[in-house]
Amino acid sequence: MLLGETENNGTLAKRLRRLRDSGKIDARLYSGANQLRMVRNDAAHDLSVVVSKDDARDCLEFVEAISVNVFVLDRKFQEFTKRSGAGRGSQAS
Repeated sequence: MLLGETENNGTLAKRLRRLRDSGKIDARLYSGANQLRMVRNDAAHDLSVVVSKDDARDCLEFVEAISVNVFVLDRKFQEFTKRSGAGRGSQAS
């Protein structure tokens, strides 16, 4: 499952666009995920493509960053806002 994409409808490119358009991922995450998708496509479908060790490392690090941003930070922020109470951040110190 891809962030609320419960059905496997369409290509990964279309599914990523729907996630961006629905606001589930921002433009920056969409851009990075789309770049990763293109690297994956090239590596999977063109036997003459060589993915360098540095490019593979960059892709892995970006996948980790996307995962932290989408899954970990969102959950932590939700937990924080539940603990801190509604409107608390708007009070003057």
